[in-house]
Amino acid sequence: MRFFFSLLALLLLQAGIAHAQGGDSYVKAGNAFYHARQWDKAIEQYRLSLKINPDHLGAMHNLGLAYQSKRDFGKAIRTFSEIKKMDRLYVPAYISLGLVYTQKVCYREAQREYTQAIALEPDNLVAHLNLAVVLAKQKQFAGAFRAAQKGLVVEPSSPHLHLLIANVYFAKQKYFLAKLEYVKALRLQPDMPSARIALALTLAHLGDYGQALEQIEIAKKLDADHPEIPRTLGKIFALQFRAQQKGGKEAVKYLRAAASSHPEDTEICRELADVLALKAEHKEARKWYRRILENPRASQEDRRAIEAILLACPKEIHK
Repeated sequence: MRFFFSLLALLLLQAGIAHAQGGDSYVKAGNAFYHARQWDKAIEQYRLSLKINPDHLGAMHNLGLAYQSKRDFGKAIRTFSEIKKMDRLYVPAYISLGLVYTQKVCYREAQREYTQAIALEPDNLVAHLNLAVVLAKQKQFAGAFRAAQKGLVVEPSSPHLHLLIANVYFAKQKYFLAKLEYVKALRLQPDMPSARIALALTLAHLGDYGQALEQIEIAKKLDADHPEIPRTLGKIFALQFRAQQKGGKEAVKYLRAAASSHPEDTEICRELADVLALKAEHKEARKWYRRILENPRASQEDRRAIEAILLACPKEIHK
């Protein structure tokens, strides 16, 4: 599930920077620095523009985006909020403010900003998409689905909206419907490695392990170093091992690599421990179960589940 929530973050869209108007050389220079990811130099140029014209909303919005990009969220929030006071109809400020709140994990505040943007501009695709993402991040899946459907009315060929709907279906374990939406998204934009990986895991849940591995191969061609490939391969083989008693060795190989790289990730450690227990490798299974219990970031729900597993396991696992 962690991967699918991280995938949601990739769907968030920015309002976009404003172009220079009326020969404003400072905004033009600021935009060049912005695209070069030189945030401080971009900020300096936008400030120079605002000294000449304090009411230049485009320059002020770009200034806020530069603050956001360098993760100075306090100044970004103040800048976007000031724009709203100057012109309450300037929709990009609502979307950008919502994005900052999303990055700060202030989802209710982000939801408010996106909702206000839609009220002002009902056909704004970015606002619909970002609202759906924020609702999904709060596990308000019904609301996320409705928001995405409204976005599809605005733009039926949006791959991002189909991808978001697919994620919602996956989270609700409606794997066949998730598969259909992933396929739609990839038909519209085939070069999305994260979507390929998500489709692969969905196919594995449906028992189509061959097709799942084919999607992983396509994802590798798009991004050979994608960090989710090893753990997803591990999950695919783990599902196959549970269903067919095949792929256990491969599951342990990939899951161990992923768990060793991310020992704080209780989800992948649990997956590895479960497979080891099924393979009757009790000593190794116990090690990974214990590692989860020792992890200060493990939730109480995780701890209770692991303690129950250890109690129910064969005596060998406690030796």
